[in-house]
Amino acid sequence: MSRALMPNLLTPQDLEPNWRWEGRIPAWGHTSVDFERRIDHDRLRRYRLARTRQALQALGQWDRVLPYLVQTENTRVAAALAARGEVARALIYATDVAADPGLAVEAEVPADLHDPIAYPLAMVARGPHPGRAALFDYLSGPEALEAFRAQGFSGVTP
Repeated sequence: MSRALMPNLLTPQDLEPNWRWEGRIPAWGHTSVDFERRIDHDRLRRYRLARTRQALQALGQWDRVLPYLVQTENTRVAAALAARGEVARALIYATDVAADPGLAVEAEVPADLHDPIAYPLAMVARGPHPGRAALFDYLSGPEALEAFRAQGFSGVTP
């Protein structure tokens, strides 16, 4: 069984996002990106669950919720289960709620109850595509930042 599916085995290191920017990252596949080979999905599940545990422990609810916890491959799967009524509640990102008209926010988890959720944007120093700088500028510009906010992302800054 995957360690990610055993919530009592979470460690403090599971809260570390482990971004590694040093060195080259090989890219496979038709679009020169192969996320299946580059991303440790079990680590990402532990990372999400560790923040969930932080918030629920701060609220005094972790031990109450743990027996009913259904872990999914990702938050979109949890959102789909909630939208279909297959689970009573789902603790998911605001972006998942914004993406699915079958979902509504029942309660928000205060951001100060868990480590920040961050999605860094970086531009590689060299690459085959000359438009990478333009894409970076667009994604960090006011139009894109407003679009991110409209999709439920908060704390979006250039």
